[in-house]
Amino acid sequence: LIFGFQEPILLPLQSFIAIFEKTQKILLTDTVIDQIKSYIAQNLSDDLSREHLARHFFLNPDYLSRLFKKETGYPLQVYIVEERIKKAKFLLETTDLSISEIHEQVGFTNSSYFSKIFKRETGLTPQEYRQQTQTTQLATKTAVGDKDLEIVKLFNYNVFILKKIYIITNTFYLYQ
Repeated sequence: LIFGFQEPILLPLQSFIAIFEKTQKILLTDTVIDQIKSYIAQNLSDDLSREHLARHFFLNPDYLSRLFKKETGYPLQVYIVEERIKKAKFLLETTDLSISEIHEQVGFTNSSYFSKIFKRETGLTPQEYRQQTQTTQLATKTAVGDKDLEIVKLFNYNVFILKKIYIITNTFYLYQ
């Protein structure tokens, strides 16, 4: 007898507790990574250093890096750069913001560094990318007309907004 229970009853209980603890760890891990991704998406213009994210999520910086790579397959900083470049491409395609305004909105503090990273990731400078997409849009405009191009732009913008709403909704759900 242990604590008034017979051993045959304790073994299944111990197994259940072990399975429950493993499940909790898995759920917690997924939740933390999802929260980190949502935070990154919502705060691209802010400090997203490993140390800042670790403080924000109450994790050790080394553990955060290892966990993020293990769960996503990407190193944390690579993921952040990819998200910043994705947003920069969208802004270059859909707005008339200056390159300087765009690099600030996506979290790069230096315009030349932004251009260097953008070129490394896309093969084009931000100016070349904008010109290429404008040429493509002009060809599309010629082929489909002004009104249809505006519909395409509006559709792309709505998809962007829906993605943001999805991220915000998931973040809200995670904090419930």
